[in-house]
Amino acid sequence: MTPPPVPAADQGAKQSGGPNSGLLTGGLALFAVGYGATIGINFGVCGAGATWDGCDSKGLSFVPVVGPFLFAGVENTEASYRVLAVTLGLTQAAGALLFGLSFAGSGGDTPAKTAYVLPTVSRDGAGATVVGRF
Repeated sequence: MTPPPVPAADQGAKQSGGPNSGLLTGGLALFAVGYGATIGINFGVCGAGATWDGCDSKGLSFVPVVGPFLFAGVENTEASYRVLAVTLGLTQAAGALLFGLSFAGSGGDTPAKTAYVLPTVSRDGAGATVVGRF
């Protein structure tokens, strides 16, 4: 007669740490596509020899997330490009939102992880600041 099998040792509750990788990857990819398209289109439209009046304020659109909205609000921006700028701004904002949500807690015993991506504008330049609690 063979002895009964030994039950597996209790491994305890599995804890998943870190951000949600799907939201993190998707958010970064969506933001990169929106920001890359913004840069590419601006250099394509406002390249060497461009005569369009809106090219003098194209630098506004390089500010992450809010830049395309600022550029769309400039008085001499053509209506067709305003729609494109707002679309690219929404794409960047959606990517930043997904990125931020990837750090949200799962509702378990662990405290929620939060991160904020904030646009930063100063007289010396523009960029983004990431502030978080991990």
